[in-house]
Amino acid sequence: MPPGARAVRAAAANDPVKLAALPDDALLEAVQRETFRYFWEGAHPVSGLAFDRRTAGKRANDTDPITVG
Repeated sequence: MPPGARAVRAAAANDPVKLAALPDDALLEAVQRETFRYFWEGAHPVSGLAFDRRTAGKRANDTDPITVG
């Protein structure tokens, strides 16, 4: 996240979430950083491949399918 930004969570799936506008460069950097982090932190601990899906609350050692192609 950009410096000074904070994550917010909507109370329900259809509740709107208001975020501060970011310049294009800052938005692109934030999206790239969070995308990289998703794959870095969510990779299989042995193979390094990305899981096909990640579900909140699952353990890291679950035998989820791994994306290969």
